[in-house]
Amino acid sequence: MNEHHTGVLLAALRRAVTLRRLYGAGHPLTEEALGQAVEAAASSTGGGGAYVLTLLDGSLYLDRWLLPAVSLAYDGFLRTLEERGVESLTFDPPIDPADMAPLVALVGDGVEWAADGGSIRLNQAPWTREQLRDWEAVASRGAYASAIHVLRSMGTALQQGESVDLSGAATAVGSLLDLCISEPASALLLSTMRSHSEYTFYHSVNSCILALAMGRLLGLGDADLVLLGMGALLHDIGKLSLVPALLHSPDRLTPPQQEEMERHPLVGAEAILSASQPGQEVVAAVALEHHARFDGTGYPPLAHCRQPLADGAAVAGHRLHLFSRLVAVADAYDAITSRRSYRRAQAPGRALQTLLEGAGSWWDPDIVLAFIQLMGLYPPGSLLRLQDGRVVVVTGPAEQPDECPPALLVIDAAGRRAVDPEPVVFDHDAVADLLTPGQVDAPPAAVLAGIGSMPSPST
Repeated sequence: MNEHHTGVLLAALRRAVTLRRLYGAGHPLTEEALGQAVEAAASSTGGGGAYVLTLLDGSLYLDRWLLPAVSLAYDGFLRTLEERGVESLTFDPPIDPADMAPLVALVGDGVEWAADGGSIRLNQAPWTREQLRDWEAVASRGAYASAIHVLRSMGTALQQGESVDLSGAATAVGSLLDLCISEPASALLLSTMRSHSEYTFYHSVNSCILALAMGRLLGLGDADLVLLGMGALLHDIGKLSLVPALLHSPDRLTPPQQEEMERHPLVGAEAILSASQPGQEVVAAVALEHHARFDGTGYPPLAHCRQPLADGAAVAGHRLHLFSRLVAVADAYDAITSRRSYRRAQAPGRALQTLLEGAGSWWDPDIVLAFIQLMGLYPPGSLLRLQDGRVVVVTGPAEQPDECPPALLVIDAAGRRAVDPEPVVFDHDAVADLLTPGQVDAPPAAVLAGIGSMPSPST
C-alpha cells in the first residue's frame, strides 16, 4: 500500500459517509458506496498483511510513515475522524463487508463502535509520537493546512454576512514565511498542491508561497513580507462570497455572470478594510488591484490607473502597489499551472512563457523577469520527459543559471513507476518534453512523501 492507495481508500470512505448522511443506512446508494469502500480497502493491501493508519495532530501515517500529501488533501475528513475518537484504523485482509458499515456509521453519525475483533479494528495499535517517522515534515503540512483553515473560516463568515478576522491570516503567513526561509525548495514544491473542489483555497495558499519567495528575492523586510503574504493569501477572498456554481462553471460565463465575477476584487477589499488594523491597508489594496493589469485595462476600473499620465514617461502599472504587481504574477502562474473545469493545466515552463509574453501589458515586466529568475528554466514541480524515456520531477531551483536543477525519477526508461524515487542528474540536451501531472498521474507534491504517485485532493 502507498499514498495513492490510501487516498483512494479515504475518498471511498468519505463518499460512503456523505451518502449515509444524505440517504441513511440501507439506501441503495449508501450500500453501493460501502461496497466501493470495501473494494478500496481490499485493493490497498496489495496482497499483503494487515496495515495500520494512525492519526496524530491532523496528520495521517501509514504504519510509521507520514503521508503529507494525503494529510493535506483530506484534511477536513481526517479532522472529522479525530473528532469521532479515531486514533488508528487497522485493516486486516480479507476485508469483511460487515465491518465497513460500523466504521461509516461511527464517522457519519457518531454511532458507537462495536466491531472490535473483525477485519477493521479501531484504536488497536496506534503508533506513538516517538515511533513515528518524518515527524519534522509535519511542519510544512501544518503551515499549509493552517492557511487552508483560515480561508475556510473566512469563507464561512462572508457567506453568513459576518466580518472576517485577519489575525489568523497573519499567523498563517508567519508560518509559511518561516517555511520559505528554512526550506525554500520544499516551500516551492509545496506550492504545487492542487484541489479541484477547493481551488480558491489551495490557489490562494500557493500564491502566497510564491509571492513570499519573490518578496525575499527582492529583499523585502519581514514586516513587509507578512503584509505581502497576507495580501496574496487573501487576494481572492471576495470569491468566497460567490455561489459555487459560478466559481466552478465549465462553460464561458454570460455577461451578467462575468460582471458578478469581476466584483470579487472590490468585495474582497471591502471585507479586508472593515477588519484591518492600522498599517494593514495594503492588504486590501492587493485584493482590489490584483486583476487591474499593468497597462490599466483590467478590472475593476481604477481611476488612478486609467487617468492620462502627464509626463508620458511611466505606464499605468507603476501606479499599482508593488505588492499588487507581485501577487498578480504569482496568481497568474498558479492559475495557469492548475487544472480548471474549463481548461487543462499547463506545464510550469510553458506558464513562464505565457508570463513573458504578457510582460508589459498584463504584468510588470521587471517582476516577471524576477519570477523567472526565482523559478529557473525548469521550475520546481516541473515534470520532464528525457530523451531516453525517463520522467523526472524537478525538486528545487538550480544552483547556477546554466545548470540543470535537482530532480527525482518518477518513471524509468521501461515505463515503470519508481517506488523509491532516486536523484537524477541530466543536462538541457536530454530534455525531450515538458509534461503536466495529468499526463503521467504524478502530482509533483508527491515528492514530499518520497513517492511517485498520490491522489489529487479532488479525488
